[in-house]
Amino acid sequence: MTALADRLAAVLDHLGFQRVFMATQMPGDIDAFSMANLDRVARIALIIPSRINPDAFAPLAGQVMVLAGESGIPTDTANAAAPAMPDARQVRLTGYAATAWSDIAVEKPSELCQEMELFFNNLDTLPPLFPERTNGTVAGLTYRVMGSGPPLVLTPFFLAASQWE
Repeated sequence: MTALADRLAAVLDHLGFQRVFMATQMPGDIDAFSMANLDRVARIALIIPSRINPDAFAPLAGQVMVLAGESGIPTDTANAAAPAMPDARQVRLTGYAATAWSDIAVEKPSELCQEMELFFNNLDTLPPLFPERTNGTVAGLTYRVMGSGPPLVLTPFFLAASQWE
């Protein structure tokens, strides 16, 4: 495991999250964690991904969704990784040209929410959690917990910081 993977595991341990759903634009932020912790990952959504190491996500098979636009460099990335991830759910948003600075949550909020809700359709398979702490820092990673229920980990998106506010 990389230092980042160890640190992410430490945050989840601190919060008592044994199994999580994850969404990210930067698959490299979670690929080592997911490879080393297959049992802790319920599902992963790669949203307008910048780079994908298919070897990291192929073992998760149908537990991975790759959401991209109809065109753009992130779409090229998603399309190039698709053959190595044949069981991953591939979603392309018609008419959407994604870039590294795309803010899909602002530009296509309905489509994003619809696809994530559809993919994370079994959120109730994880026990609801009610962490005592709502924010903090563990192992050098700052986290914020909002709401209650099965944990969905959202990592920072590349150049669109407003996406998950």
